[in-house]
This record gives sequence, structure tokens and C-alpha cells, in this order.
Amino acid sequence: MIGKMLLNEGKYSEAIDYLKEAEKMGDTAALQKSYKYIAQAYRALNNFPSSRTYALKSAALDPHDGDPYLVIGDL
Repeated sequence: MIGKMLLNEGKYSEAIDYLKEAEKMGDTAALQKSYKYIAQAYRALNNFPSSRTYALKSAALDPHDGDPYLVIGDL
């Protein structure tokens, strides 16, 4: 995933654009991970409302994954 690579490099705005393309793929597992990474990118950009929104979207797709809740807790 190019978006994850950009996220690791600190290019958050560019990463968000790539990660949002996962919505077009239709793969639920990939979408859940993308939402989680988007939430992390928005948190790094200090856009806390958007970070929370995407963390909740990620949690809705996989309620057993605790990472989205950790992102919300860090906000």
C-alpha cells in the first residue's frame, strides 16, 4: 500500500489521498485497515474530529480490532 508507506514517511496529506482510494476496491478488510491508517494520519495532522470519525468507521467494520479505540483514546 502506497498510502501506508507515505504514512510511515510522514507525508500524511498524501497518504490520506491514497488510503481513501480503498473505498473503491470493495474489500472490507482492506477498507478497515485504510480507515485505521487514515485516522492515524489525521491524528498526526491534529485534525482530531476527522481522526475520530475514521477510527469509528474502522471499528464498525471490525469490532474485534482494538487499534481504532486506541487511536480515539490517544486523541
